[in-house]
Amino acid sequence: MGLGDGFSRVYAATSTTPASRNTTTINTLDGTNFGLVRTHDTECSWPNIEVAPGVYKFKPLDELLLPHKCAGRKVILTVYGTPNFYVSRVQAGPYSSQGQNTAPRDFIWLQNYVYAACKHFNDLGQPIDYVEFGNEPNWSTSAGLRFMDWAPTELYQGHKACWNGAKAVSPDIKIISAAMTGLDQTTWTNPADAPYTFFTSMMQAGDGAGDITAKYVDAIGMHFYGSDAFVLNRIALSRKMAYDNGLGLLPIIDTETGCNSTNITDEQVVLNRNIRIMLTPVAHGIPVNLYSLGNPVLKSPYSIAGHPTVLKGLSDLIGRILTHGIDRLEWFTDGHIEVTINGLVEVY
Repeated sequence: MGLGDGFSRVYAATSTTPASRNTTTINTLDGTNFGLVRTHDTECSWPNIEVAPGVYKFKPLDELLLPHKCAGRKVILTVYGTPNFYVSRVQAGPYSSQGQNTAPRDFIWLQNYVYAACKHFNDLGQPIDYVEFGNEPNWSTSAGLRFMDWAPTELYQGHKACWNGAKAVSPDIKIISAAMTGLDQTTWTNPADAPYTFFTSMMQAGDGAGDITAKYVDAIGMHFYGSDAFVLNRIALSRKMAYDNGLGLLPIIDTETGCNSTNITDEQVVLNRNIRIMLTPVAHGIPVNLYSLGNPVLKSPYSIAGHPTVLKGLSDLIGRILTHGIDRLEWFTDGHIEVTINGLVEVY
């Protein structure tokens, strides 16, 4: 079932702490806790909406988000890309259709955009739930093109601009930090891009007078891409990153994730891996967004659109969860999980 336009999203409420046998029980988790739609990679970037200085065309966002808001789902407005008429410098980036990968010359323009977008939906009676600033600033493509070529002080100003713009509309809008990726990677061409190092540099960046990025986030964004065998390692590292930067009490949200299954031909294996990628963080209190479920356009190694059995299996599972909720969700030390839905146990 399509929970998003181009992306399907699964959101789960915070669970209890795992018990001694490394199991977790989630009770009374009904369908209202599922359904979180994220705008990244949906042609709803900043330049797609602000088509000229101060001129906003909200139709793409309306078409994407309003059906989900009307259905009671939560939405993440991901603020990504900079309009050409605002950039500090023009250079090649990985997403030419989503604007430049460099910072604006003046951050008031970013603040104004976030304010305008949030106010637009607020005035419609369908408020934005989360504003996520940026996407994977510590990552580059194989060609060396950075997703966000922003200095730490620019990232500080970007988070602050999103905070000020959103909170001026409603204090209930939550700001998600620019998500780190590569949590399993041990070797980096630039050691400063390693998630722990980059996250710390970003969170502690500021104006030199005590005002720092960490003051302007309500939730920690992470991308748990990688093998399902190392999900717990990624969870532990993300919690350490948050704790060491004074953000240990903030929720962590895996705003984009997937399982690299390009070289696996067994559809059931791919399905089980993706279900474990999706639900293991949920069992540890971290909401998860699966990347590119149901998107036939994306052909990246992380896309599962080329696996029809996987797509149907995940869609069917999401449908059962939306209909019945989860009675019990257990994680085991050998890596498999057991999900009880409507009294029936499913093993993955």
